[in-house]
Amino acid sequence: MRVIDVSASSKELAIEKGLQMLGTTLDNVDIVVLEKGSMLKKAKVEITFFENEQEKIEYQLLKEQKEKNKENTNVVFNELEKEEIVERTELTDEESQIINKLIEFVNEICRIAEVECEVKGKILNNNIYVIVDGEKTGKLIGHHGTTLHSLQVLLNAVVKKNFDYNKKVFIMN
Repeated sequence: MRVIDVSASSKELAIEKGLQMLGTTLDNVDIVVLEKGSMLKKAKVEITFFENEQEKIEYQLLKEQKEKNKENTNVVFNELEKEEIVERTELTDEESQIINKLIEFVNEICRIAEVECEVKGKILNNNIYVIVDGEKTGKLIGHHGTTLHSLQVLLNAVVKKNFDYNKKVFIMN
């Protein structure tokens, strides 16, 4: 039995690439999707290749046992995942300054990119969210979200350079 992890721009391409690497077909493998592909992330799959039928049967039995164990632990984790999103409306002076600086920065980027939009800032679960709302904000997203990701990195750098604030900054459309 061989196990490989393969990444590609989509789940289907990752599977195809893995099958080519192993020199086999779908009949001889088990595929687990580790990460679904998105605009910012590659898809990642785990492909288990069986050299004979006995390996395949043993693997299936082990997988069924893991599923039974997982069902028992899911009850505990489901209670923990019910965390609600909290928006803070009362901001400290530093948080207000940070949000104003970020809004000013994003407005300047939008002006340069010739994107008409409205920029707002919020604090949700102690992280800063910069919300850009407009009709032609696609320029800010870029190809596969690369521009959006770069802008988010810049916003975090602006905060880190100018303020003693160690929370993350996210940008949303």
